[in-house]
Amino acid sequence: MWRLYLIGLAVAIALAIGCSSNDPIQGQPPDPGMTCPPDISVPGNCAHPDSLGGYPDIVGYCMDQPRLSYRDSIPPGSSGGIKRIWIASDTCGNADTCIQSIGLGAPGPCD
Repeated sequence: MWRLYLIGLAVAIALAIGCSSNDPIQGQPPDPGMTCPPDISVPGNCAHPDSLGGYPDIVGYCMDQPRLSYRDSIPPGSSGGIKRIWIASDTCGNADTCIQSIGLGAPGPCD
């Protein structure tokens, strides 16, 4: 009887302070994930460093520095656009991808 009462009291307190069974446990790392940098457009006549478009935000991988790579693809029929496919992975088997669009516009000043 007392055990049931204590469990009910603990649940009532947890609900009163805003906890629910869907909340992550404090201190537990978030699920692995990646958010791509924003799509960009750059002048088509300039040499651009790989870092120009930024890098993805990566969270929750089991390594301090997960492996990050990308592959550029020019879709068929594209008028100067590149799809940059970012790939993040770690030694625990977590992996994620995201796609960033890089538009190559009209010639203009190079920075």
